[in-house]
Amino acid sequence: MDKIYHHHIPRTSGQYIKRHLSGYLNTYNVPSYMISGKRGLDKNQILSSVFISGHVSNYPNTLVENLTTFCILRDPVERYISNFLYFSDKFDGITLDEFGLEKWMYDPSHSEKHFNIQAKSLTGTVDADLWNSTDSDTKVVNNWFYKDYDLSETSIKNSIDSKICVSLENRDIVISKMQKAFVDNYGFAPFHNNYKVNTNGAPTFNISEKTKNIIRDFHQADMVAYEYVKSIEHKLSV
Repeated sequence: MDKIYHHHIPRTSGQYIKRHLSGYLNTYNVPSYMISGKRGLDKNQILSSVFISGHVSNYPNTLVENLTTFCILRDPVERYISNFLYFSDKFDGITLDEFGLEKWMYDPSHSEKHFNIQAKSLTGTVDADLWNSTDSDTKVVNNWFYKDYDLSETSIKNSIDSKICVSLENRDIVISKMQKAFVDNYGFAPFHNNYKVNTNGAPTFNISEKTKNIIRDFHQADMVAYEYVKSIEHKLSV
């Protein structure tokens, strides 16, 4: 059986995948590891599982050969705003508007950690020692302790080429391929709709094109990754 890894970049539809899969994995007794920041990172569980998912970059790929890896990328502006809304209750004095977003974006105490997360996740790994010695909130604030990443265009594209990557807008492509992998390997089809998760009730606000361009400037590596995926994902639907 193929081993499958959902390389979950934060704020890119992971809850949708988790909610569809969890029940089936349990019902069909598929050895799986939904890696959570609330628990330690267990190498043995990665090695013994046939389905893995988590915010752990390429860490599982360093342990398991020929790991079929799926990944969803998101427009860097949208992902950064979603990230800001998610983090807004963790920092004092942040207002849920364009002013609050800019204040958060320019705060040197944490801003760099939250820039180019998609490219960092695609090309790096995680610090397992820090992961295993910190609580969930510390992992989240420090963006999962990604390390050893390379934000060069070549490394970003090589990483994408080694995985099955699509944009969030075309999530159905990767879902259909994951569906086929589960049917072929485990005998069940877990995905039955394509709805969004983690959006109902979330606050929204308008931001200017000027602020969007500032976000793009801070996320040049993520823009490279996203635009490359958008340029090649159509080949996966064939």
